[in-house]
Amino acid sequence: MNERAFTTKTTRRATAFGLLLSASLLGATSVQARPDTHWGPGHQMDLETRVERMTQDFNLTEAQQEQVRAILENSRKEQARLRQASREQIDAILTEEQKTRREALMQERQDHRLERLTAKLDLTTDQTARIKEVFDEQRKNPELTPTLVRERISGILSAEQREAFERGPMRRPDSDRRDSRDGSDGERRDG
Repeated sequence: MNERAFTTKTTRRATAFGLLLSASLLGATSVQARPDTHWGPGHQMDLETRVERMTQDFNLTEAQQEQVRAILENSRKEQARLRQASREQIDAILTEEQKTRREALMQERQDHRLERLTAKLDLTTDQTARIKEVFDEQRKNPELTPTLVRERISGILSAEQREAFERGPMRRPDSDRRDSRDGSDGERRDG
């Protein structure tokens, strides 16, 4: 690799690391890692994968790894709290008819998520029902982060299914980009 390319790559990584830590320290929404393009908004990586990637990219010490892990975990909790507060504020201004429509749309999205998972992973009826319970709990519990949802779903799957699930987006090859806005289920969670 020539010197200029190496310098550019190193500068980009250092800048990304600085921005990530700054955003986390300020309590802002953390940057979500994208496995296909390194750092940037998009796909969510689980916390440990992010710490591992940062350790590789920036040669983090054990102490730095623990600090980054704590920052990312706090950021995730804050994101969940903000999402819940936003939902409550929005619900407060919606009419009953609008709330009913919102609930129906959320149910449609959940059903679509389950259909995609069932098709992609060849889920049994029991697995589908158990995953539906996880999704239902997620809608009611803001503390249930996407990482925890993925962990719970992984616990329901066989080893082969788990491997396919952990490889990435749960979308069919004929689906469009909107089907994988986050790594676990394709549903956008922005309040």
